[in-house]
Amino acid sequence: MQKTLIYKFLEDYGFEYKERGKNVSRRDVNIKCPLHYDPDFHLGINKETGIWRCWICGESGNFIKLIRLLLGVSFHKAKEIASRYVSLKSATSSPSLPAVSLPKNIFPLSRKPSDPFLFALWKRAISYCKQRRVPVDLLLNWYFDTTGFLVIPIETEGRLKAFIKRSFLKKAHRYLAYGKISESVFNLDNISYKIAVVVEGIFDAIAVGLDIAVAVFGNKISDYQANLLAKRFQSVVLAFDSDVSGYDILKSSEKLVSFGLKVKTFQCKEGDPAENEAFRKDLRNFLKETYGIS
Repeated sequence: MQKTLIYKFLEDYGFEYKERGKNVSRRDVNIKCPLHYDPDFHLGINKETGIWRCWICGESGNFIKLIRLLLGVSFHKAKEIASRYVSLKSATSSPSLPAVSLPKNIFPLSRKPSDPFLFALWKRAISYCKQRRVPVDLLLNWYFDTTGFLVIPIETEGRLKAFIKRSFLKKAHRYLAYGKISESVFNLDNISYKIAVVVEGIFDAIAVGLDIAVAVFGNKISDYQANLLAKRFQSVVLAFDSDVSGYDILKSSEKLVSFGLKVKTFQCKEGDPAENEAFRKDLRNFLKETYGIS
């Protein structure tokens, strides 16, 4: 896992900082925001990730964007400078613990139960997954419980950060989320392209194609998720559901651009990508024409 050496960067370039006191979170080191008059160190930088936010003007971004603002250099130069202040944690250190533990009393979809009650639930769960075109290799890591929910682990950068429960029966709550969802991106670790299609939900990503699509669990992208996407990709295509407002799409686009990504939008005009086959076909044609990805 990468660790940003914030203190060394600030000291090397002569920036004054504050480690404790008013406005300073225990996870942050604060500097004066370069975007406005700031006598009281309102820009907080996470000491581990380099993600920052000014509590006065609301501007935020990753370490590369901060370097660009502070030093007035190009994106490529800032990226080069940032590489000097990122270290790999020792391979001999303890492995990262999961951010969340899976619940007890869950059963793997990959194993047919002998108990009649569990077998009946398992059949319903498998039938639902086939209907949603879930690939077999995903089912090897999915579970179900006795209340009629799929239990879907979400690993990001090789670490279990969250899990989703999705009803495969008719229930009031279709989705339940647990763990650090705002720090998770479904399918992030499995894409080899330098471009990704960003959708809202897991089944949207499956329908669009796991060779190209990631899910951010809604239409609001956190700073942490934006940073994950920026570390992995050069460009993204936002393909949100039809009910997402133009304002929300604009805000998501602006955030991703602020993290150094090239952004295009290709919104679903009716329903969501998982339900709209015509949209998925148009999206694939767009990817082929724009990026040469078939």
